[in-house]
Amino acid sequence: MKTVERPETPITKTEMDSIEPIKKNALLSQSPLVALIIIAVSIFALEALVMLLLSSFPPFHSWREAVADAGLLVVLLSPTLYLF
Repeated sequence: MKTVERPETPITKTEMDSIEPIKKNALLSQSPLVALIIIAVSIFALEALVMLLLSSFPPFHSWREAVADAGLLVVLLSPTLYLF
């Protein structure tokens, strides 16, 4: 069975103007202070969590612990930094 493809019609400027832009969270995107507070609290809480997690393992050499700490912090903070 043969399918017939219809050509796409381009979107006109009036149609583009009528499409509302997607707003993330209006409060968070308008207030740099709120974003700063959320990021600071996230860094504090996740660093405490990473340090508790690393303390449950046997002692590392200082450079290995620093690399593990930084790597885990980057991985865990990435969603927060992406969203805010």
